[in-house]
Amino acid sequence: MKNGFKSIVPLLFFCTVTPMSSDTVFRSAEEAALYAVSHSKEYLLKKEYVEAAYKAACRALQDFLPSLNISWSENDAVKIGGADSRSKSIQLSVRQLVTDGGRRIVLYNMNKTDAYYAVKAYEQELQVFRSSVINQYGACLQQNEIIKIKTDLEKNASMQLEIIKKEYDLGLALENDYLEYLISFKTIQNDKKKAERELRTRMRTLKSLIGMDIDEDLRIENTSAEQSGLRYLEGHIAELRRMSDERNPAVKKAEAALHYAERRLAYAKLFFIPEVSIEGGVSFSGTAYPLNKPSYSIKLSVSFSNMPFAPTTAGSGYGFNKGGLGGIDNSLSAGFVPDIGYFIKNNINKISVKREAEQLRLQKHALYERLFEKAAAYDDGKDSIARISESIALRERRIAVSAEQVEKGEMKRIDYLAELMEIAEEKVKLVAAQSSVLAAARDIEIMICVPFGGLEKCF
Repeated sequence: MKNGFKSIVPLLFFCTVTPMSSDTVFRSAEEAALYAVSHSKEYLLKKEYVEAAYKAACRALQDFLPSLNISWSENDAVKIGGADSRSKSIQLSVRQLVTDGGRRIVLYNMNKTDAYYAVKAYEQELQVFRSSVINQYGACLQQNEIIKIKTDLEKNASMQLEIIKKEYDLGLALENDYLEYLISFKTIQNDKKKAERELRTRMRTLKSLIGMDIDEDLRIENTSAEQSGLRYLEGHIAELRRMSDERNPAVKKAEAALHYAERRLAYAKLFFIPEVSIEGGVSFSGTAYPLNKPSYSIKLSVSFSNMPFAPTTAGSGYGFNKGGLGGIDNSLSAGFVPDIGYFIKNNINKISVKREAEQLRLQKHALYERLFEKAAAYDDGKDSIARISESIALRERRIAVSAEQVEKGEMKRIDYLAELMEIAEEKVKLVAAQSSVLAAARDIEIMICVPFGGLEKCF
């Protein structure tokens, strides 16, 4: 646990963000995520809370430690026609639970387990937050790439527009062809402007997410070589399920809840498991200080508090003084409690076990479905990358051929422009597919509780 509680944000992080008065520069998505975590008051407070709660649960040992009791009394009795009497006493006693059949240790472990998985749930929640920052950072980089693609398209289209305009002015091209090309060019310009506006929107969202002022200048770069070397994940579904069962905090917490529900039901049936305690004491009495009449006592108590309708307590005590054994005290008491809801409560314990078992089943089922969904998205993205990359290569070959045909007058420039627009759209799709693969991999890493980038090391 100590390793899990180490500070997530290294002190050297502040050296990696370029300190500039006018703008802030992030060189990678991971750097932006670290900045976001270090500047998120919400997550810093959550971390402090769950760590403190876990420490409190680990140190909640008061039920196992002896209890110390100190009492003082002074009594003055006035008798009419007789001598007054005075008595003073100081008593010190220590009581220690010997055994209660394991009930308290079960409760202690249950509370500690709940606190432990609260920490793990926080760590997973933090990973989700980091992933959202990385995804948004990637969306901004993706939009940058889209703008570059559309800028190249606009540049090529502008060159062709100048040529077709000259041809139109010289009477070598029809006015209809020129106007059709001009309309398409205006569409390309408008698409580029829309892409630039979308980038500004995404950058504002990123600033808000990482805790920066909206008006502060931010520049992002991509120096990390983030990529996934795994080909497909569908064949690893069984391994992913096993890892999620072993590591996912929601599943482990549900398993613990079922375990402790079964223990509670088992203890409810153990009527004759006693709670045994021992108590020792010393007292000093007399009529004036200093008190010089010590006496000692020891008592063993056995309580059957789990017995329905008639909880019983038995005790045996011995008293000692300077002269030796001073007395023996044996007691037995039983209280007849009309617990009319006993059978209902017992039935509730049984239902609780079934309910926790069903919750565990549903939790695993939902997790398995999400794993399969993300694995399928990952595999689809990999297929899309391969298909689109091949399509782009083929289209580039066709563009080269079409360029020669345009120069020879065998192909209209508007048709050539259509091919340029098609390959630009394919490049946009490729960027989106690459981003979706990385996002799916991160989602799976969160579910199986491995660091980002550690998925391919699991197989």
